[in-house]
Amino acid sequence: MLTRLHDPIELLRHKMEGVAELTNAERKALAALPIRVVALAADQDIVRQADKSLQSCLLMQGLACSSKVVGDGRRQIVAFHLPGDLPDLMSLHVGTVDTTVMTMTPAKVGVILHEHLRELFANHRLATAFWRSLVADAAVAREWTVNLGRRDGPSRTAHLLSELIARMRDIGAVNGDSFDLPITQEELGDALGMSTVHVNRCLQSLRRKGLISWVGATLSILDRSSLAEAGDFNDEYLNLSRSAAPVGAVWEQRRLH
Repeated sequence: MLTRLHDPIELLRHKMEGVAELTNAERKALAALPIRVVALAADQDIVRQADKSLQSCLLMQGLACSSKVVGDGRRQIVAFHLPGDLPDLMSLHVGTVDTTVMTMTPAKVGVILHEHLRELFANHRLATAFWRSLVADAAVAREWTVNLGRRDGPSRTAHLLSELIARMRDIGAVNGDSFDLPITQEELGDALGMSTVHVNRCLQSLRRKGLISWVGATLSILDRSSLAEAGDFNDEYLNLSRSAAPVGAVWEQRRLH
């Protein structure tokens, strides 16, 4: 277990070693990367859709999401971001992002200038590692598309919760089979494409089947294999096989209501 829980370099190294083996020289190159740490309140934009950007961010602490808004003002969350994620890395190559990235809890982010990333990518193996992290994010996005398009409400919910515990476990944010998930049912509905009422019914169904318990901000998976079966969940798309030790994560709790 890593001890520097809020060190952006440790989080970034953990992220990259999830997709590539790094040499000592490459770890030193990462360690030399200038990162400016910024504390943000909950519900604060990190980057807005269509903004031009000269920097990318590393989520260090808290929970964030990427979302888009349709013409009638309704929001669709297209990704949840956990510590170690680089939610707007694509702006390095295209100059803008096509989603709004915002905090869902109080958070800390590490700001990395694109010019420093380009200097880092003179090492082609490191450039490949960052590229692979984008490919892994794209695999998650494709699975979310399948989830929204082809699974019913309870299965859709079970799949997302199964994904979240797998990702939380990867960063060391799970205690047994319980973890803090400080989001509201409205926010969960924005990710699942469902109304708050429908989300509540799906959660109640999973509770009645003895698959989950959700008290305050703490979600407990009571039967992980049955929850995965209910959600048609297979974690291969998450690419979580790694040799690196997990990184701890700290969450600001908000009551689920």
